[in-house]
Amino acid sequence: MTFAEAEQYFIDALGEIYLQREAKSLFFVWINTTLGKNKTDLVLQKDEVFNIPENDLFFVVSRLKQKEPIQYILGKTTFADLPFFVKSGALIPRPVTEELVNHILEEYTGTKNLQVLDIGTGSGCIAIALAKKLDITVFGLDKNPKALAIAEENAVLNRVKINFFRHDIFDSKFPLTEKFNIIVSNPPYVLDSEKMQMDANVVDYEPQEALFVADNDPLLFYRQIVKLSDNLLLPDGKLFFEINEKQGDAIRNLLAENNFNDIILWQDIHGKDRFIKACYGK
Repeated sequence: MTFAEAEQYFIDALGEIYLQREAKSLFFVWINTTLGKNKTDLVLQKDEVFNIPENDLFFVVSRLKQKEPIQYILGKTTFADLPFFVKSGALIPRPVTEELVNHILEEYTGTKNLQVLDIGTGSGCIAIALAKKLDITVFGLDKNPKALAIAEENAVLNRVKINFFRHDIFDSKFPLTEKFNIIVSNPPYVLDSEKMQMDANVVDYEPQEALFVADNDPLLFYRQIVKLSDNLLLPDGKLFFEINEKQGDAIRNLLAENNFNDIILWQDIHGKDRFIKACYGK
């Protein structure tokens, strides 16, 4: 089978589920991950026969028909130009979160000896990307042992040392005595009522507890992290959040009421309020 024939098979087989452009995108992710081919390669080599068994192609497409995310099927993805293993125990790293990482990198590149805490580390993507590119000591916290196991694998894969540990932020005693220059978190922020608007490949496969929060308490995790920051952040340390686009003002007010200043809310590439940072100071 040639590359062009394989791409057409993706389009035809997935036509009832995905738009043509989506099927083409899935094909590219598959072929790029398995053979390292880029889009130019696929144009120039479209009539070449590739060396992946056709059964592998059929197997991938059969799982895509069930709306399973391509990243879980392949078992890997990229984030911040780094490789990551992905499994069903942790959220799939998303491009929007790369924007948060890039903002931190822009602000702190060249700064030495930073202490960073990533709350709700999941696959470890934020912690690992920062550790790979900054002179820092990083701690990554999650309550899910499956997520932590994946994060440990990703740290080894990317040859960085991260101090991962298991903890539920709502437990009374926090296990660390360290103080931090940066606390970063992408906590659950999708409202339960928004679940119906989301694709099945997210709702049916990714861990619900890492995504959703009750409508009657949308700031549940933010409020607890802000509370913990009172003991964990150094003076003039900074807190970085990824947020629900509808909660920007509420989180800004929460921070202002809890000894944070220089509060900045900024938008993602789609023009939605998505990130907020604030400086801690009593």
